Amino acid sequence: MPQVLVRPISFVSGLLRSPALLGCLAWAALSGCSADTDPPRNECPGPQATFDVRIFAADGPLPGDTTVDVMFSSGEEVYQLDQPEVPLEAVRCSRELNGESAVALDCALWTNGPATVTITATGYPELKEELVHEHDDCGIKTVNADLELMLPPIE
Repeated sequence: MPQVLVRPISFVSGLLRSPALLGCLAWAALSGCSADTDPPRNECPGPQATFDVRIFAADGPLPGDTTVDVMFSSGEEVYQLDQPEVPLEAVRCSRELNGESAVALDCALWTNGPATVTITATGYPELKEELVHEHDDCGIKTVNADLELMLPPIE
């Protein structure tokens, strides 16, 4: 009697021998991938300062003792021109220099709401400005403000 050798066919090798099944697997794998390589865009920018304030003097450099006092809903912070290295949370100023003299301060105010800015400097009257925040569908929208120190009128 002739002997017949029976080998079990593994499930995977059986599947791979079927051209129709191979086509289905390839289609399923490729259909899961999108031809669009760009991720969806978030139309909103990342976090933004509430105010971008430029402070300068009409007649020259800022006095060395210039202070910027910012009061807002969760506190008060004071930036001092003669101590620029002191870290602050909500008030972040950088000096615009002309040689050794600061001719302006560019301050980002992260107040998340309205703020009262008071600037004092030797030789100038106190300058106080109420800043009103703005927002849109994305949240806080940066408001730009120029604050100019002016000498008092001569009488």
